[in-house]
Amino acid sequence: MTEAYSLFSGSSGNCTFIRSGNTSILIDAGKNTSCIVKALKSLGAELGDISAIFITHAHSDHISALPVLLKKYNGLVYSSFDTFHHLTETGISGERIEHFDFGESVEIGDINIKAYETPHDITGSTCYRIECADKTKIAVATDIGYVSDKVFECLFGADAALIESNHDIKMLNNGPYPRFLKDRILGSGGHLSNDACARVLPRLAKSGTRSFVLAHLSSENNDPVVARRCAEAALEGTDCTVCVASKWEVVNICRR
Repeated sequence: MTEAYSLFSGSSGNCTFIRSGNTSILIDAGKNTSCIVKALKSLGAELGDISAIFITHAHSDHISALPVLLKKYNGLVYSSFDTFHHLTETGISGERIEHFDFGESVEIGDINIKAYETPHDITGSTCYRIECADKTKIAVATDIGYVSDKVFECLFGADAALIESNHDIKMLNNGPYPRFLKDRILGSGGHLSNDACARVLPRLAKSGTRSFVLAHLSSENNDPVVARRCAEAALEGTDCTVCVASKWEVVNICRR
């Protein structure tokens, strides 16, 4: 059996849990260790079950739990080469981190994880394609300024996708953020809007993706109902499902 869950997602913290057979991994470790432990417990899992932690990039909402988490977790952390350097600069021991090249696959028990470069405003940013022993394919792609060819390759043909739908463009432009921050979010190294996310969904549906989870929604510049309606309109006439990842609650991505 393969299971994948968003433990929480948003600007306050991000963490995804994937379990296949006897292998369990985390993607990112945001927020704090107690939140991760609590979310895992709700799924009948614990830190001791985790075989590896994969980091998408070194922004705080994806790594804030790591310093404490690594005191309770005995396994390895995997990241891109640049993210490896960013993590060690924060004081995390490089002895616990394995780094990889983009396009490289890592085999962890019943799970194969392939890393793809993503366009974001910190070097080393990564999205992941996970293939499990039962051939279930899951893609995790957030913090992306646009859907590059490499990001699309990561997503294409996945059974389920956790994909960023960060902001509504009108809400962002009319909101309280200073102009420089709005420009950063809207830029090619920023975050994916609802509209940009929706544009790629029909192509992914044609490739075989049936489950979409919208992730990393902005609290100030988006609304879960707005994001979901935008995605569902793009997928009208398909048998795909759409749900929205929560900032605090576990949300199912895939269970097969």
